[in-house]
Amino acid sequence: MKLNIEQILEDLIKADAHYIGIRGSDYASEVGDVLDESYYWDCDQDVSSYHTDNPIPMGGTCATRLTEDVDDWYRAQDKKELKEEIMEQINFWTKNYYYAHVYILASKELSTEYEWADYQEIHMVDPVVVARMRIEELS
Repeated sequence: MKLNIEQILEDLIKADAHYIGIRGSDYASEVGDVLDESYYWDCDQDVSSYHTDNPIPMGGTCATRLTEDVDDWYRAQDKKELKEEIMEQINFWTKNYYYAHVYILASKELSTEYEWADYQEIHMVDPVVVARMRIEELS
């Protein structure tokens, strides 16, 4: 089955969210689920701080942005250009991450509690799963 970017864009618009991202997980979620908050990475132990004696919540769920303009994507006049940008980010993601489950997320708010680790990263507050994908759809 081929990735249906048209349907994903339609679902993102219906979600009426200001922020969109892609996230992988080793845990299964369904469309409509709200994902749990992420935890700061403990570099010394090379593990999520969730699994340490000092868990530090990030104030949101870590994801990779789907558009260059983090909060104005839904105002884009050129839907073709927007679809191309989203596909470009999905391609970036597939080259840099691998998880059993891949989700497109939508959220009305971003957390600024911690600085983002890299340019592509965002921390989404109460993100909703808008679409599920299989790795083979992204390759």
